[in-house]
Amino acid sequence: MNKIQEEIESRLFPVLDHVAKHAIEIDLQDLFKRFTYDNICAILMDYDPKFLSVDFPPILVSKAVTHIEEVSFLRHVMPTLIWKLLRWLGVGEKEYNNACKTLDNFIYSCIARKREQMRTQNEITEVNTDLLSLYMDDLENVKTLINNDGDKFLKDTILNFFIAGGDTTSVAFSWFFYLLSVNPQVIVKIREELKTLIIQDHDTHDDIFSRNFIENSSKLVYLHAALCEALRLYPPVAFNHKTSVNSDVLLASGHRVGPNTQIIFNMYAMGRMKCIWGDDCDEFKPERWISKGGSIKLEPTYKFLAFGAGPRICQGKDMVFTQMKAVVAAIIQKYDIEAVKGHQVVPDISVVLQMKHGFKVKLSHSQY
Repeated sequence: MNKIQEEIESRLFPVLDHVAKHAIEIDLQDLFKRFTYDNICAILMDYDPKFLSVDFPPILVSKAVTHIEEVSFLRHVMPTLIWKLLRWLGVGEKEYNNACKTLDNFIYSCIARKREQMRTQNEITEVNTDLLSLYMDDLENVKTLINNDGDKFLKDTILNFFIAGGDTTSVAFSWFFYLLSVNPQVIVKIREELKTLIIQDHDTHDDIFSRNFIENSSKLVYLHAALCEALRLYPPVAFNHKTSVNSDVLLASGHRVGPNTQIIFNMYAMGRMKCIWGDDCDEFKPERWISKGGSIKLEPTYKFLAFGAGPRICQGKDMVFTQMKAVVAAIIQKYDIEAVKGHQVVPDISVVLQMKHGFKVKLSHSQY
């Protein structure tokens, strides 16, 4: 948590201060991508790509990930025979292959950098805690399982975490702030909760980070509810699928399915179904997540699927909520965000529910 707090104060705030001072229109989705990729590179590989800075450098890695996700989506919804034929003919393959090479080269360069760092560091005084270092330390024990191709194993492992934790988090932030822009009353309530928490904590600093945020974050019930509500309406991964191994009967509907049948479920649509969420399912209403006793109402995971369900539920769920609360609380305390008039915000068709045209906003320092 100290790491995310450090990133917010040393990197996110300076960029947002610069944007607010110079009245620059920015794409908030792009900003959150930069922030998220910087963080995930630090956690996974102890590497700082410096994507988030006032000059907004190009991020080829992000574009590569987005393109790969789009191709993956098309291959899920297109008949297998068709997309395999297109691949054989080379239709659209050049851009896809270039995107894969961009990602591979980026991660391989990080592996080489980490290997050199580990070779030269002082083993007694320097301890590596990033994921890549931990895997590299244990590589000898699994070489027989990975056909002695250690670098490819490392690349594939890091890539899996990289894609899973990159765009999904930035997209969740983007849709959340979009919903706040069209529901300003929710911002007022979040700010009231933050202010109350600071007063209850007897803090002399008007800052949510002046004490242990992990302890404080569990008290931010309304903010947690607002995040859940945003994830209900705009789940970062909008659809998923399962494939039956044998003939089976779907318990809920009684439909019979044969072996090797792919069943797709759309979480975006499920979040807007009256039979699941009630007549007010189209409303952004954080209160639906708060019990009469004032605590968070726990919904069944098979109803609220933003983090998956069953044995494959997202293991980083609690960490994601803590990170999101930290970022949202920090931004809402210091800045007012106004959506640019006339800018169209619509979902894009891909594996990750990104905004097709981004989210153009203006920032100003809050008087709150």
